[in-house]
Amino acid sequence: MQSELVGKRVLVVDDDIGFGKRLVNALKAAGAMAFGPALTTFQAECLLGRRRVDLALLDTSLYGKKSDDFAVDLRARAIPVMFMTEPGAPAPAEALVQLPMIEKPVTLEAALATIEGYLSENRGHESLHVVNTPVRPRMEQSPLHRLARCIAVNLERNAAQ
Repeated sequence: MQSELVGKRVLVVDDDIGFGKRLVNALKAAGAMAFGPALTTFQAECLLGRRRVDLALLDTSLYGKKSDDFAVDLRARAIPVMFMTEPGAPAPAEALVQLPMIEKPVTLEAALATIEGYLSENRGHESLHVVNTPVRPRMEQSPLHRLARCIAVNLERNAAQ
């Protein structure tokens, strides 16, 4: 039986770089085309670009700041979102509580099983694509400005390594 993850494009957004890297590697080993981990929503935007994404795994709190606004932006673009949360982290906004959740600490095997189960249960279902969340206008930037910001993030990330 083929895994639901094979060929799926998955964006991982988590400020815990160790867990994020392990999750990306586990997703790739399961056949997904995973990328990340993005540590911030800005880095996630840069990684996302114009890619088609089948699922975004989003930490509910990135460096102490709720990621609800980014989840709404992703949903407005018809990108399915699955939250990841730690004990004591703030709960998502009421409009987002229906989204699936992975509670940390979690083993990679359990996380993959949860993700695969969600994709399998909802294959072709509209819940993967539409959630009643308000569409917020995106800040328009020139392509050159976005490119410059993405280059700056990559330079900063490479300098930190």
